Amino acid sequence: MRKIFGLLTALCYGVYAYGAAPWGAMADYDLKFENLPVNSNFSGGYRYLLPQIIAGKPVRVFLSVPADTEDKLAEYQESIRQNYNQWFESTAQIIRATGREAEFADVLPLLDKGIKVEFLQDKEQVDIRFYVVPFAYIGGICGAMAGGCYKRLQQDGEIPEIFLPQDQVLLKLLSAGKLSSTQVGLHEIGHSLGLSAQYEKAKDKDTHRRYSSARPAESVMNRDKNLSCDDADGIVNLIDIARGTARGGDKGWKSLCANSKEYYVRGQSGLRGPYQITSEDTRVWDLEVYKNGQVAYTKHLELTDKG
Repeated sequence: MRKIFGLLTALCYGVYAYGAAPWGAMADYDLKFENLPVNSNFSGGYRYLLPQIIAGKPVRVFLSVPADTEDKLAEYQESIRQNYNQWFESTAQIIRATGREAEFADVLPLLDKGIKVEFLQDKEQVDIRFYVVPFAYIGGICGAMAGGCYKRLQQDGEIPEIFLPQDQVLLKLLSAGKLSSTQVGLHEIGHSLGLSAQYEKAKDKDTHRRYSSARPAESVMNRDKNLSCDDADGIVNLIDIARGTARGGDKGWKSLCANSKEYYVRGQSGLRGPYQITSEDTRVWDLEVYKNGQVAYTKHLELTDKG
């Protein structure tokens, strides 16, 4: 009876959490680890997997499944592999569907190349660990009413972990497929790339105050089933932040969502204007003034000893 109550609670929460929400980067996406070399070419994403993917390195995965499902190990591995690549494949498909291939010619080869995923048995020599556990244990690991979770690393040397629900026919049927290792995994893998959750109880807690959208939209990061134009906006922006590139220069680039008026400038939403103040330290500031979703002008401010 307790298991059934827990399942119904999770299902009700899943329906409640389906409100529209924008994409967002994780709050610490652009933070350095303390022990990074001073002269390192840091731009963003070091706490997440995207920079190594951009560099052509594989994502090394340790996967643990319940002992009674060892015969399903290859299926879980393939689901994880496909989910990583679905983020890139869908983003490329959405770009091409909008007819904007020339505008994104620099990023399409990366997206088309895909993400190589390698599975290793040594849990200490990987980039991320996946644990498939019975759904009854998810609440205790991830918190009440959770379907799965991503535990991100807080300092260099730690290894992030993803917990997914074990596939069960009844669970998948009653949740319309939402509570499956594949569907939950797609969302949690989005976290490992650097995207924050966008359902109401999480977005304000984990979403970066600068690198996020101001426009409501459907999103896998809000537990929608399919990757959307909003998710594609997020992937392109994360790549730009990690590379330190300014797509479209000061004018930025328009969202891939057809009905959106949103522009992004260096990963930031122009709709968050009329201005943005950013700083590398307490003495150097940049004031960016926006007009109609684009940067009108930028003013560089630097404090001197004279004030």
